[in-house]
Amino acid sequence: MIKSHKTYLTKIIILSAMIFIAYLVLIYSFPNMATWNFLYFFSIFPVVNILFHLSITKQMDNASPHQKFINKYMASTVIKLFLYMIIMLVYVLVIKYQAIQFIIGFFVCYLIYTFFEIYTLMKLNKAKEGGVL
Repeated sequence: MIKSHKTYLTKIIILSAMIFIAYLVLIYSFPNMATWNFLYFFSIFPVVNILFHLSITKQMDNASPHQKFINKYMASTVIKLFLYMIIMLVYVLVIKYQAIQFIIGFFVCYLIYTFFEIYTLMKLNKAKEGGVL
């Protein structure tokens, strides 16, 4: 496994643990503002992000123009967004109880993981251009 992949996996596990702990604190501190059901879906974020990150970094490793990378990144972002919207829609239609809390928690996690993904890809791209990798 490439060193950058190991680093990414370590960081995403740490980030996920921090979010999980923060959410547990939120549930116990403000039980009306959070839902336990969210924890069942929480594992989706790291798994999806790891799969898409590996796919995108494979594209970065190829000696292809930046336009191909940008197209693949934008396509993967749209696919993830639709996947997450489908999950939220199904949840709201099937389990109406605490739907607003679930959607807010889901959206916050989406933003956190998206910012994390952008940060790591920018850092990886900078390292690649600098010849560090």
